[in-house]
Amino acid sequence: MTAKRLRIAGRVIGVGFREWMAQRAEALGLSGWVRNCRDGTVEALLDGDTAAVEELVRACRRGPRAAEVTTIEEDLAEPVETPGFRRTSFIQAHADWVVPAALLLSFLKSLAFVSLVVPSSFVVAIIVSLVELGNVPIWPVWLAVAIGAALGDWASYVIGDRLKERVHHYWPFTRYPDLMPRGEQFFHRWGAMSVVLCRFFSPLRATVPLLCGIFEMPPLVFQIANWISAVIWAGVVLGIGAGVLRLFR
Repeated sequence: MTAKRLRIAGRVIGVGFREWMAQRAEALGLSGWVRNCRDGTVEALLDGDTAAVEELVRACRRGPRAAEVTTIEEDLAEPVETPGFRRTSFIQAHADWVVPAALLLSFLKSLAFVSLVVPSSFVVAIIVSLVELGNVPIWPVWLAVAIGAALGDWASYVIGDRLKERVHHYWPFTRYPDLMPRGEQFFHRWGAMSVVLCRFFSPLRATVPLLCGIFEMPPLVFQIANWISAVIWAGVVLGIGAGVLRLFR
């Protein structure tokens, strides 16, 4: 019995190499996995009968019809703990990008103007799918989503503070003139609590942080409401999104 880790370089991404290799590994009765890597190579772990492992290594030097293999690095490896051969997805192979992606998406969703164009449900669905497919722990993603949301609202606050009433002359408020009056009513009614509540009402997300800047809400008051509500909102939407995803599995 032999276990080997392979790193295959060349034109091996986007040519069906991973599926081709998995099919042959299964036909040979091998265990292990294969995945695409960030640097454009394919990495695999083969575990099983020595002759079968060597046969697949030789086949990999040719690869599928559209591939062009230049080099294969071979190293001995520890045997796999579970039988069977797994195809690791692109997202799993790039799982370390899930947290930064969640932060960026959350930031854009919370940023004034952008939040009107991108539906919250769409952004949450993408983030939850990345977490599930990448098999990433929820806690760093929760933190990233909260930070992104808080930074987005903070940026909106700064924009409102700088532009003041001139913000009415910019899209989307020129196209949707009722957004600002509705946001003003909500802001004057709820004060600092409007920063918390607006996170759960998509049309208001585009206006309330701006209005906090326009009407010069004290920065400390805004930031306390901003960061606390960001943590709460991130936990709620990720929890609901994960629950809905499990229902449809």
